[in-house]
Amino acid sequence: MSEPIPVAENKPDKLLSLRFEYAWRYFNFHASQRTTMFNFFLVFSGFFIGAYVKSLPANGTPGILTLMLPIVGILITTMFIFLDRRNEELVHIAEDVLKKLEEDLFRDYEFKPEVKRRYLWGTMKSYPENNASIKVTILNRKIIDTSKNRHGTWLPCIELLLIIVYFFLLLLTIYHMRG
Repeated sequence: MSEPIPVAENKPDKLLSLRFEYAWRYFNFHASQRTTMFNFFLVFSGFFIGAYVKSLPANGTPGILTLMLPIVGILITTMFIFLDRRNEELVHIAEDVLKKLEEDLFRDYEFKPEVKRRYLWGTMKSYPENNASIKVTILNRKIIDTSKNRHGTWLPCIELLLIIVYFFLLLLTIYHMRG
């Protein structure tokens, strides 16, 4: 277990505290917005795919609505991807500012982190592997965690998967309209 962080003799000045609070609120706003937007996107996609299935005729040729739903789904998913990328940039800007503020605030303190991750197959891995000390900051801990189980990895994969699903539905509809 890591040692407790000593109390700073030079307490941070009011300006540093205000800068930190401002940066944290900025980060929190955009990170929450990104997560909320993604949740709405998933609900939207579920309704859209459900509407597509409901619009399929039991017998016969699919109608124009069945053709339009995947096209609109592709367009909205593409717009969402662009919005998500911009939101991700804003989150990273806030992380950069917070990292600098944390370095200023905790520049004299180090600790040996005990970050452990359990993989899906049950094995544990500790970070950092060389048991090195790092500066006391939240964002430094994020830097040493090299796992791929992050929003920045999984959200784009899910977005890409849904684009592929919509293209598949579009091609399927076109095939049935011609056949």
